[in-house]
Amino acid sequence: MTRNFIKLTIVLLICGFLGRVDAAFARPVCNDRLDARHRQDVTSAIPCRKPSSPLLRYVGSVSVPEFDGFFSADNLREGQPAGRLQITWIGSNFRKHFLRKIESHGPARELDAYQLKVFANDSAIINDIGRPVEVTLHDVWILLNRQLHGEHGLLRTDARPNVFYVRDSLGKLWAVDTVWGGAGWELGASRLDDPRLWHEEINVISR
Repeated sequence: MTRNFIKLTIVLLICGFLGRVDAAFARPVCNDRLDARHRQDVTSAIPCRKPSSPLLRYVGSVSVPEFDGFFSADNLREGQPAGRLQITWIGSNFRKHFLRKIESHGPARELDAYQLKVFANDSAIINDIGRPVEVTLHDVWILLNRQLHGEHGLLRTDARPNVFYVRDSLGKLWAVDTVWGGAGWELGASRLDDPRLWHEEINVISR
């Protein structure tokens, strides 16, 4: 056995070991088998994720806490006292369909964020994610509060929208968008059959 052959064998063994280490720390890709495993394994620190696609690029994930009772009108309103979530504008659709919504309960869970690579409508985005996308108003409120003054975080704060899919008080699913306006957050909502296309580079936050 030559000296070069021994060196090559050692290199291959090291590469194989490092590959196994990388695999151990990589977030597994979602599929039915892995989803089932991770739903049961509540102690897992590595939740599965959907891989990036031609439409969406995976950005990151964040945990949101369990809650009991969220009153939209008490928490998502303009002109709140200093130190609370500042909302500078609420669109007419959001005002009409969401400000009277009451959410009774929501479990702790992970939300995934994706960045849109190309122009697309809501149907294409939802189909590409390929699993339930719905989040709660409480989820939206939690993420806005984590970037209370437009700090860097999961949500975009560069005038590009962050899009969530939320049910209104009658159970209809809407696209809710949040935009950092410099002095506070702006909230809007649009129907899923709206022909408008979302601009590339917006963020989509999904369950």
